[in-house]
Amino acid sequence: MSIKHKRVLAGAVAAVMTLSAVPMAGAARLNELQYAPDKGITDTINYVDQLDSLKRVLFIGAHPDDETNSLLVYLNRQEGADTIYTTINWGEGGDNSIGNELYGALGVLRSQELNSARMFDLAEQMYGGAVDFGYSVSLKESLLGDPETGADGIYSIDVLGYNLAKIIRTTRPQVIFSNHKAPNTDHGQHRAVGWLIEYAMDLAADESYTVYDEDGKPLSAWQVQKFFSTTPSDSVVDSYEGEFTAVGAKSSKDPTVSDLVLDLGTYDSVLGMSYDEWGILGRNMHKCQKMIGTPVKGESDRAYILKKAAPGVDVTKNDFSTTVFCGLDVVDLRDWNPIGTGSMNNRADMAKAAESGKSYAKPVTGDALETLVTNLEQFQDGFSQKDVTENAKLLTDALKALDQIEAKIPADDADNLEYARRIRDHITKVLQEIYAIDVDISVDDTDVHPGQTVTVTATAWARNDADGEVTLPSSASEFLVLPSGWQIVSSQPAKNVQSNGRNAGKQFVCQVKVPESYKTYTGPYNAPYNEPYTNDAYPNGGVKEGATPNTPKAAGVEGHQDPAQMTAAMVENQNAYEDLVFGVTTNPTDPYSHAPIQAEMDVKTGGVTYTIENEPEMRVVPKLSLLVENESSMLKYVGEDIHSTIEVTIRNNLKGATGDIQVTAVPEDTTSGIQVSTKTVSIAAEDQTITVTLDVTIPKTYKDKSTALVVTATLPNGEFFSEGYEVIDYDHINTQNYYKKAVQNVTVAEYQLPTDDIKIGFLKGGSDDFVYDYIKGMYSSADKAAANLKELSTSDIAKSGAELAKQFDTIIIGKTALADQSPVSSALRSSMQNLIDYANAGGNLVLHYQNWKQSDGTMPLAPVPFTLGNSNINKEDCDVYVSDAAAATPFYTGINKIDLQREGELSKASIWDGWTQQRCEWTPGTAAAGQVEAMEALGYTVLFEGQDPEGQMRPAILYKDMENGGHYTYSAVVWDRQLQALNPGAYKLYANLISMGTEGTGNVTIK
Repeated sequence: MSIKHKRVLAGAVAAVMTLSAVPMAGAARLNELQYAPDKGITDTINYVDQLDSLKRVLFIGAHPDDETNSLLVYLNRQEGADTIYTTINWGEGGDNSIGNELYGALGVLRSQELNSARMFDLAEQMYGGAVDFGYSVSLKESLLGDPETGADGIYSIDVLGYNLAKIIRTTRPQVIFSNHKAPNTDHGQHRAVGWLIEYAMDLAADESYTVYDEDGKPLSAWQVQKFFSTTPSDSVVDSYEGEFTAVGAKSSKDPTVSDLVLDLGTYDSVLGMSYDEWGILGRNMHKCQKMIGTPVKGESDRAYILKKAAPGVDVTKNDFSTTVFCGLDVVDLRDWNPIGTGSMNNRADMAKAAESGKSYAKPVTGDALETLVTNLEQFQDGFSQKDVTENAKLLTDALKALDQIEAKIPADDADNLEYARRIRDHITKVLQEIYAIDVDISVDDTDVHPGQTVTVTATAWARNDADGEVTLPSSASEFLVLPSGWQIVSSQPAKNVQSNGRNAGKQFVCQVKVPESYKTYTGPYNAPYNEPYTNDAYPNGGVKEGATPNTPKAAGVEGHQDPAQMTAAMVENQNAYEDLVFGVTTNPTDPYSHAPIQAEMDVKTGGVTYTIENEPEMRVVPKLSLLVENESSMLKYVGEDIHSTIEVTIRNNLKGATGDIQVTAVPEDTTSGIQVSTKTVSIAAEDQTITVTLDVTIPKTYKDKSTALVVTATLPNGEFFSEGYEVIDYDHINTQNYYKKAVQNVTVAEYQLPTDDIKIGFLKGGSDDFVYDYIKGMYSSADKAAANLKELSTSDIAKSGAELAKQFDTIIIGKTALADQSPVSSALRSSMQNLIDYANAGGNLVLHYQNWKQSDGTMPLAPVPFTLGNSNINKEDCDVYVSDAAAATPFYTGINKIDLQREGELSKASIWDGWTQQRCEWTPGTAAAGQVEAMEALGYTVLFEGQDPEGQMRPAILYKDMENGGHYTYSAVVWDRQLQALNPGAYKLYANLISMGTEGTGNVTIK
């Protein structure tokens, strides 16, 4: 193996991007895309430097923002490695700080943010096949299960172990990186990924374990050499004494001592900034998760331990533990021995030995491998940005040599065939860059419906081919790839495109007909339309219908079977998981929905052919798209028929006007007696949308029940539609259509506010702003809500407590409003005393959970500051305990009187049933035991407590009586999830919470 420092390419370093000044911290949000290179010399230099590299690194994370972007930049640009980031899930269980997308729609948004982040670090993107299920802090809960209780983990070891092994065998990396480790105090899904990486490494290397590719063919085993994980802290290791293991030369003795330290703050003259600065710009693409940072110059160390290594490796030699690639057999072309004639390094050693008389063997010379290696090195050494195509023949001859080598590699030699594929990709990428070869493709209508004919314009470019070295296609049919049944109905003759007085490309224009039968709409589709993460269609531990449940379990986990003992039948059955319909993406290995047509251009340069691909912005859409605006409707039971509405937005995708559309809805519960009106409507033009109001009558006998009202729109020819798409479109991502059923979920329950005259102010923090709309529905009419519910401004909270008490009965602070990324955080921190004064003046101050604290670890927006850790009550169905003191508070004795049905302090009331995702997040106190008592010692009443996955009791809500009849509440309850899920118990409790101190007989009269 040779160790080679990154070349400084002749004449190229000066040709770097010109960057404008980076805004200072605290400035408006960066527009990161203005910094991105646009196929200029910056990336070309990088691709040239990678020509002879065989390095490949796989980075694995649980969620879309769990990568280290700066490390990916370093690995790609400094080490010359191909990099891949695999996220196990799309992050559907998270929050959204830039919009209203949640669950599946949020997963789509986050997948596209990944796509944008990859523009900066040039990594590939892959997906591990899981669905995000909210927050967890337990490895037992998230993956392994609990042998004591018999409970299974939420994730399936079988499915995710198989999927990761498949990714490893497909990508064949020498090195894996992750920020996750199995035993730590981090997110339970992070822990699961840390555990699964080590498990999947063993599976991928085990020749008795069968994994199939997309064509159903077995993938050859692959041994990852190194797995680096971030160095744990002393406290983490102390918390898991004896459980935390590492294998590095240093970390095996003490896992808190790093084996590998990389300064990602190192300046890169080609980038014009450091790897860390560039990585931060890429990380800023995760905007919906508030990943907003400003590039900072200077040292930026990242520390790692060698968590696992290939069997039999001596980690103390050849800097194996302390470098990314040292100690590996093959890292670049000079190490490669594809056909058994010796690598170039081996040949050099043999030649030296022969010269010294130590060996009689003579190395092979003058063959295809020597041509390949020599040509690529000569091209690298001679590359100049002044004439990038000057030595292009070296590349085309290298490709011819590679053809000869590949012809001699046995078909079952997966390793060398993979190395050959990487080399070919590197060479053709450089040829594409230096000749400016590209293909543009566009359509005259980006949203196309079945039966429509569209005009497709495709242009094949070779803009830097001054000497006519590149041969382009001669007709559109040569490179336009269409789905089955699509037809080119007419085409125009090819037209040369001029640039600077010479032919720079060829343009083709044709008309393509979409068949009426083509109903594969473009975009992720959320098949289950009630959307919580627990949906049975999701692959968390589920199997395809008809498949035998199968759990090949890992050594060290009770009752698990070693994967080496799997039978062929078990392996075949395991692949049934692969056929599950994923809720968020059209392809389990691809996060992006693709256009139905592609341009696939075979380019010929210097006698060798390679392929360039591109696709247009084009989406196949239904003729009519239906979206229900009021998807969740919580209705108050009043003892008589309830009249409500469904607001349906219908988009016409047909050319011209469309008339006589019949719109109605039917209840899924056919015994409900719910009646929905039918409306006949017309839409005047393509792309026009109209809103249709359907009248709903719910009989008085329908109480404490839920159903879904499924909306349909029928054209005069009988063709009907009951789905639509939400357009997910932000400046920093590619536009995606997210499909879902046109459904209104309806629940009728008995709950109320004390009076319609209660005056409520709500300060939106950017995370659960939509709770405001659910509060609106708690008033008896829209007029009453408009008169008494107000969205607070920062100037409102700047008023004195006494003034605020005159204006509002209740003030609600939205969740995480104090966080740095919140648009109101600065003003809110400045107004904390005003709000405490408001509560002491008789107001009811309600805080949704916060994740910001002072340097001493306390949450200051409180009458008595309390410690705020990051502990949670994750099990949404965990037991709930209510003390005598808590039971006597208005939270339970308010207008919606709660029968807690306590046995001791254990509440068995139905109000705790049917909760979703989590009970609580960011509960008061530290991670240690005794936090309920600690909060009571501060003078708070804990309104209820529950057990976290580690078995500790956590305080859910802190309550304190204030002066002059005021109230203060800090609530860690995830109210936004519960209100959106139309949970009756949550509505009753929340109505009590926000009306403490307000008298009244109720704003609902039961008739």
